[in-house]
Amino acid sequence: MAEDPKRIVELTDRAKLDIAVVDFSTASVWGEAQAERYLLFLRYEFEILAENPTFGMPLNDFEGLRSYTAKLTPKRTAFGHRIVYRETKAGIRIIRVLHSATNWKVWTFRSNTDGQLLELVG
Repeated sequence: MAEDPKRIVELTDRAKLDIAVVDFSTASVWGEAQAERYLLFLRYEFEILAENPTFGMPLNDFEGLRSYTAKLTPKRTAFGHRIVYRETKAGIRIIRVLHSATNWKVWTFRSNTDGQLLELVG
């Protein structure tokens, strides 16, 4: 019996930039080792979401989008990173990775001519 293929995590260019900012910010404040630990944690969370795309809460105002807040130490802090994503046939497409303190609802969404969300822009 063949195993199910691993689900794919696709990142938008904005999500890649968000992750670079997380890496830089974390390394600046807590050091390189913590930054690497946190990036590994985020990658793990991305994979969990790809395998279980309904873990995130639906964003009712934005059809097909979900949001999941990843926290490295949930009991110690109210902060983490909000992963905004959409399920795809092969896995998930991560639109943005924003600090949970960000008021992301004031940001705008850029769509193509079919009305399909391309990315969350600031």
